Formats: sequence, structure tokens, C-alpha cells
Amino acid sequence: MMSNGKLKVVLYLSAIFLVGGVVGGFVANKFVKQPFQRGPMDIDKLTDRQMRHMARELELTPEQVENIRPIIEDISNKVREVRRENFLKLTKLHEERDERMSAELTPEQQIKMKQMEERQRKRVKRYFSGERKRQRPRGDWPPPPEDGPRPEEMPDKLPE
Repeated sequence: MMSNGKLKVVLYLSAIFLVGGVVGGFVANKFVKQPFQRGPMDIDKLTDRQMRHMARELELTPEQVENIRPIIEDISNKVREVRRENFLKLTKLHEERDERMSAELTPEQQIKMKQMEERQRKRVKRYFSGERKRQRPRGDWPPPPEDGPRPEEMPDKLPE
């Protein structure tokens, strides 16, 4: 059994650890940007933010800013296109997975799988329309890129 002195030390250290965790959680929640809670990223805002950051950190002259901005915009557009392509590829892979899995499932399991997919599609649609809870949608349905299909463009039902 621990002596009173050791017990007090353990209790004090535990209390300090607990308070640190709570305070750290509040600080992180207050100051850390959480992109999944804001919905899709606006590529133009990101470009502007990048330019401001570089101009400040690198102490760019107005002429350098003028020359560098098109480079940042060009790369941002290329990133946007890669994201769009990847989104489409991922969507096709998920469709292939579902089709191949469906061949292995019983009719009852296929119905359950369709219901699961429909729930996931609704969560994603809600998330990107702003009707979301303060958490990222769960599941493996990939969110669309910032300039991808909007919630109103997404079908209400999965194809049969």
C-alpha cells in the first residue's frame, strides 16, 4: 500500500495532468482551424491566404507578388483538377467494390447494403449543404472536391 505522501503526489500529478488535458482541449478547439467542419474548401480563398502568408513571411515586394500570384493560381487550378479526377476515380472504385460485393451477398444483405449506401449518401449530402452536425461524415464515401458535384446535383437515390 502507498504511503500518504506518495498518494498525495500521485493525486496531484493526476490532477495536473487532467487539468492540462481539459485546458489543452479547449485551446485546441478555440484556435485550431477545423476544415471538415467548414465544408468544402474554397480554392480561391486558399490561394489568397497562401499569397498573404508568402508575402508576409518572405517580405515580397509588390512586383514579386504580382509575378508570383499567377504561379500560385496556376498550381491551385491544377490541384483542383487532380482532386476532381481523383474524386471521379474513387467514386468508380467504390461502385466497382459495391458491384463485386453484391455478387457475394444474399438478397437480404444486398438490401441492407443499399440502405447503408443510401444513409451514407444522405449524410454526405447533408454535410455539403450545411445541414451537418459538427463532425465529419463517417464512412468511406469520398467527399466531392470543392468544385465537384454540389448537394443539389447529387442523386437522391442510388442507381438500382
